[in-house]
Amino acid sequence: MPTNHSNITFMEKVESKEKMRNMKRGATIELPISSLETIRNNVSLLNAKHLLEGKKWTSKSYPKKGIVVVKRES
Repeated sequence: MPTNHSNITFMEKVESKEKMRNMKRGATIELPISSLETIRNNVSLLNAKHLLEGKKWTSKSYPKKGIVVVKRES
């Protein structure tokens, strides 16, 4: 059974990383702000891993809306 951290399960965190990796250039996704630290870590890891391929992701948090928006820049 998946472990629950901050109202999002481990499987959901893994799925969100996969979603970020598979994004097309210019695409955005909204994720729950309860996973802000994990999302930012994943963005950083993806940027480091895919740097030589010219791929870049950014994240911006919106605390009042309770979301983090991840965008694939290039």
